[in-house]
Amino acid sequence: MKLTFGICIFSLLAVAQPASAQKPAQATSGNCSPNISNTGSGNVTLQFSGNACQGIDPAAVKKLNDFLATFPKQQSRLLELLDVKDADLKAKVNEVAELTVKYEESSKQLEALGRPEHMAKLIQMNAISAKDRAGLDGTIRELERVLSKTNFQLTPENLVRLGWYCTMVAQFDKAEALFLDATRQNPSLGPAYFGLAYVTQMQGHEYLQHGDPDKAKEALDKAEGYAKIAGQYDEFDSAALVQIGYTEKDLALAYSDKGMKEKAGTANQSAVRHFNMALGANPRDAGAHNGLGDICFENGDLDAAIREYQSATSIEQKYTFAWFDLVLALRQKYGSAGQSKEQNVETLRSFLTAVQKVLELSQDSEAQQLPQEALQKILELAQWGGAEAAKYKQANQQK
Repeated sequence: MKLTFGICIFSLLAVAQPASAQKPAQATSGNCSPNISNTGSGNVTLQFSGNACQGIDPAAVKKLNDFLATFPKQQSRLLELLDVKDADLKAKVNEVAELTVKYEESSKQLEALGRPEHMAKLIQMNAISAKDRAGLDGTIRELERVLSKTNFQLTPENLVRLGWYCTMVAQFDKAEALFLDATRQNPSLGPAYFGLAYVTQMQGHEYLQHGDPDKAKEALDKAEGYAKIAGQYDEFDSAALVQIGYTEKDLALAYSDKGMKEKAGTANQSAVRHFNMALGANPRDAGAHNGLGDICFENGDLDAAIREYQSATSIEQKYTFAWFDLVLALRQKYGSAGQSKEQNVETLRSFLTAVQKVLELSQDSEAQQLPQEALQKILELAQWGGAEAAKYKQANQQK
């Protein structure tokens, strides 16, 4: 379904008149008119007056009033929907009543969503299942349908939450539009800028996947700018900084593959800076430790890489990718120059422990799951490690 927010979201930005300033809206013709009365205590009630109002479903009117009790600022839009001729009004009341129920259900779903930083972590850790994504996609489509039919207004906070729904199903352009709408309604809403930082980083990653590192760099510069703004307005979580760091790291590899060593070095330095900034915001950010470990590994500093991977796995016990990276680093460390026999034995022991952990996590539905080729690599390394351990055991028995 093609994006409809381009039409409906911008129209949501109009600020509804307060109830006390509104005049009762009259139907365009006939003797049945919807109007909203204000009791003066903040309560508003929808009523229908006129001798042609018989037959309007009381249950539908109750739904409409329940809606107004929860969303009083939407009253002008509700009256606009009911501003029809008498002949159409009775059917329209029932239709609009059902739409208000759908709107309230969708709003409750949005408000149940966790903090944006939590959503970012779920995405980073690949904790959103295919089933969850399908359900989120359905929620987005249903809310789009209600908004397009009613022109009801979402709060800036719910625009941010809906933006995270879109991010979780990789609808990045739509998510960016929602986060921007939230900042227009509330320019000091930190979580909206956090969302923009995250989603523009994801767009940068997509550019990398399509072989365009220069556009990826433009997106990352935007992401960093949004992250700085977010930090000014809100206590900033490290997740967006970590994601920028990972994309900068991938950008360095892309530039390196193109023979652009200077740009690759700059991107790598930026990645390290973002990971360290993330750890400054949250010293227990497992993703930042793992990212630093990756850069140390690529630079040949195996001891530093192993330390970072071990930090990541001690913080996040089910961080499968970090355990996998630890396995690879330990395998390269084993038998390297300067390693004594005792050090090799200890490295092998740590290696086999990490391999076992990866295999356990591959059976855990709540843990990150490795791609099939990575899991196959682990199985091969497990066989190799077992053979090496058998050699040590045999040598000890012969003594």
